[in-house]
Amino acid sequence: MTQAPPPVSDFEGYLAYACSQLEVDVHLVITRVQISPEPSRHTTARHEKKVSKVSTAGTKPEEPKETQTENTDKVDKHRKIGLLSFRPTGDYTDEIENQVIVTTVYDHNTLVQIKFEKRIPREMLKIIGLILPYQQTVTSLTLKKGLVHYTMHELRHFIPKMPALTELCFDGSYLAEANFEVLLDDPTNLRVLSLARCCIDDLVVEKIAEKISHRQAAKKLTALNLSTNRITDIGAKHLADALRRNRQLAYLNLNDNLITDEGAKEIFDVLKPFPLTMEEVMAKKACYIKYLLKKMEIKSDSDDEEITKSKLSVSQSENNTKKASLNSVKTLQPNKRTDSAVSKESELLDEEFKYPFNKHNLINKEGLTYCLGNNNLVVLNLAYNDLSYLTLKKLKDVLDSQIELDRQPRGLMKVCIEGNNMPSSCQELDQIKEIFQCNEVVQEQKKKNSATLKKKTKIILVWLVWARPSATSSADWLPGRRRTPVSAADARYLY
Repeated sequence: MTQAPPPVSDFEGYLAYACSQLEVDVHLVITRVQISPEPSRHTTARHEKKVSKVSTAGTKPEEPKETQTENTDKVDKHRKIGLLSFRPTGDYTDEIENQVIVTTVYDHNTLVQIKFEKRIPREMLKIIGLILPYQQTVTSLTLKKGLVHYTMHELRHFIPKMPALTELCFDGSYLAEANFEVLLDDPTNLRVLSLARCCIDDLVVEKIAEKISHRQAAKKLTALNLSTNRITDIGAKHLADALRRNRQLAYLNLNDNLITDEGAKEIFDVLKPFPLTMEEVMAKKACYIKYLLKKMEIKSDSDDEEITKSKLSVSQSENNTKKASLNSVKTLQPNKRTDSAVSKESELLDEEFKYPFNKHNLINKEGLTYCLGNNNLVVLNLAYNDLSYLTLKKLKDVLDSQIELDRQPRGLMKVCIEGNNMPSSCQELDQIKEIFQCNEVVQEQKKKNSATLKKKTKIILVWLVWARPSATSSADWLPGRRRTPVSAADARYLY
């Protein structure tokens, strides 16, 4: 009697089962990590992190010191079912030729993170692509070592089917083709992309910068890690060109690269007011014309709706026998169109406001059009490059410019420049530290003010509910008939 396959929602069990059924020649080792809940005063040793390992050798998996939960036992059972046809071996070291190491991280029995090590065969990658769309809670996916050209293309197919996936990590993975940019083509919810230690050069950076400047990724990606690569001033110039238009990226890590003062200057120049090029001016005009056309279309739809509404009213007054049907049409159809028109107008205004070269972000100076600069980049890491005192002065100018404009969000809040050829103490460095300290104090004060305002608003609302009498009659609202005494200063809250 054949054993029933595990459910596809069981990632570990179904992966092992599918690999065995399709006879994929791999040595699969799965490590399950259970994140323990937040400790309390009654916390004991049983709340510590639980790790269990399962391999395809047919050996008994290592049980943790504490008793496994019921859900974990079921998963281990399904894994054993899928491991029957695997080639037995007694040792699981990195020297095994076809070994694939998978680590799954669970938070309160919910799969949130998956990590792959070693090269994944294409047949197994396709199986993973079929299983992952059913893992609707996975937020992070990590692939290390052994990437090949088809890996990115396979990932491109199933990543858009994972709405919760927001983080991709390829740290330490060398890919000869370096086609990481294909992941930024399709609309996804990807917010964090980490490509540290991937031997990326300026050509790859140019392709990535193009995607985060014009494509769908420009609206979602908030953090980009390019540390410990081979990026020079040319790559920094490509990233600076992307930051001219990108208003979503908040974290950029260029630690341990080959950037000099010239490359840092290119990035800093777009963080303060900069003149628009002729191409950007033409693109701005084209975008404004498109905005006006959409606005006219929405207005035309609204006018048609009013005409339809008036015709329905006339028809209703003339024909009393169809009153009920006309009333239903009158109440449902125009309201639906109204909601649609309001929604379209809201999306249009939101799109116009987020456009980097809209009227709110432009100024005219000396006959030229200037953009007020990118103030959405909050964290910039330029540590361990080839920077000098000139970059320090440029950074001071950028911070002064962002403070003078006083735009929201504020701009740079943290810049890392250690490991460069800079003086350990100078006037500019002291001023920069003082600016960042003031920014932290301002942000903390804003949080306190916001919390205080919410608390006062809640107190006022509670007081209004308590002080205001129930309107049992019109006479109850008269000041002379009020049940609860109210001072003259507080009467304005009630009338």
